[in-house]
Amino acid sequence: MRVEKHYNFETTPMKLILQIISTGDSSILNVENHEEVADYLIEEYKKVFPDNQNNFISNYAKIDALELKKTIVLLAVEGLKFNKEGKLLEILETYGYQVNDKFYFQSLDKIKKQVKNIDIEISHIKNQLPKKNDTDIDEIILSYCSIAGITYDTNKITTKQFKALESICQAKAQ
Repeated sequence: MRVEKHYNFETTPMKLILQIISTGDSSILNVENHEEVADYLIEEYKKVFPDNQNNFISNYAKIDALELKKTIVLLAVEGLKFNKEGKLLEILETYGYQVNDKFYFQSLDKIKKQVKNIDIEISHIKNQLPKKNDTDIDEIILSYCSIAGITYDTNKITTKQFKALESICQAKAQ
């Protein structure tokens, strides 16, 4: 398998890998063989985090992805109320929503109501998280950095760096 030089497990930001895991959308990698590269990154992630020992990280990524989906869909619906634009319709179709030309505004209202199901999905995932519900991946990384006495950009930290940071914190705790 040919893995793009830019996208390997040691250099790819963890948030990007978590987004691929949570959404299943490998096209965000912006390379020709994005599915192949995503499969490689996911397999490497599973090796570092076997048996989903840090499943909560994936759950935070899913929550972020769902909140983003909700925002995008709602903005597309609002935009379509004023201008029937093909790109906005494509965005809705990408997320599985259909707009009926015959009942255009009713379709938009229906989609807006259906988006509320995303809140239920988010709530369900949050219920699976550890009791401290106000923690997100950025807070986890920043907490680890504080304990270790180092800094990382939470948007650029790689999974390998995160795992090392986690190990440092565990060692300090003992």
